[in-house]
Amino acid sequence: MSDRRLLITGGAGFIGVHLARRLTEDGSTRVTLVDDFSRGRHDPELDDLAASAAVEVVTGDLTERDAWTAIGDGFDGVYHLAAMLGVKHVLNRPHEVIRVNALTTLNMLEWAATGGARKVLFS
Repeated sequence: MSDRRLLITGGAGFIGVHLARRLTEDGSTRVTLVDDFSRGRHDPELDDLAASAAVEVVTGDLTERDAWTAIGDGFDGVYHLAAMLGVKHVLNRPHEVIRVNALTTLNMLEWAATGGARKVLFS
């Protein structure tokens, strides 16, 4: 049985996948990866990771509060990596970048404060 239960937002990204791999190596941690998959790339490393019984992959738009409700609560911690990134996005859609990044963070903080997670790492 797992000792820790962790959530990684933006979990399908490079950092999220590698962080999840590292966190589940010892066999005592279960990880839920949440992503909206807007990046548009399919990552075989994510498929390999998702095959593990210690990893759950969830699709969700974290700008929506309902997505946080669907994730559930009682996590020991959350690594909040979800963000709209890239110079192209910042230059072409600056308002959308700020909206997405602010809403995902605000929703995560409200979720964590009401029992979603005991600890938060925001990056």
